[in-house]
Amino acid sequence: MLFVPMVTPSPTAPGPRARELAELLSTVIREYEKHHPAVTGDEVRQALALASQSSKAAPAVRRVLVATLAGGLAAAAGVAAYVSNASGGGAGVNFRIVAVALGVLLVAGLAIVLKRVGNL
Repeated sequence: MLFVPMVTPSPTAPGPRARELAELLSTVIREYEKHHPAVTGDEVRQALALASQSSKAAPAVRRVLVATLAGGLAAAAGVAAYVSNASGGGAGVNFRIVAVALGVLLVAGLAIVLKRVGNL
């Protein structure tokens, strides 16, 4: 049995800059809601997501996507190498099936990640 120790990060209190930014955003949202009473909570969340994409935090999301894709490709290469060695080193039917399945899983995983980030 393989045991992988995992340390869960403890929640940290927001710093002074984060609290100041939250206060400014709250003020702007309240002011906007005062002038546009029909705005919904979903629209506010969408606006915050759009604003965060245009901030300096957006490259961090791209780094996570690239790292996820690189990890998926490395895992696919490892599985492909294992299947190739297990089937006698030839490009048999098993290898093709595994390659197609891994490709589908990688594309589906990337679509899920992009949808969660809001880019799809």
